[in-house]
Amino acid sequence: ELRTVDTLVDGDLLMWSALVEPYKATAQATTTKETHLAKIKAAKLRTLCEEDPMLGYRLMTQVAKMLANRLEGARVQLAVV
Repeated sequence: ELRTVDTLVDGDLLMWSALVEPYKATAQATTTKETHLAKIKAAKLRTLCEEDPMLGYRLMTQVAKMLANRLEGARVQLAVV
């Protein structure tokens, strides 16, 4: 059964779970309007982050901020239920 657990807006990150072990996508997405995505191979991005630690640091900092925001959103949803 598919359920909506979050709604993304321009610039949001999708499939971040492919960046961390066990390197598996844990979600699916559908759109309600025309959408443009940038597809990046997770293994290639992980290699780039290993080769350029500052890139890895900046990327994972943004991932952590995004996860914190989504966790807060989940808390709000649970409080409403």
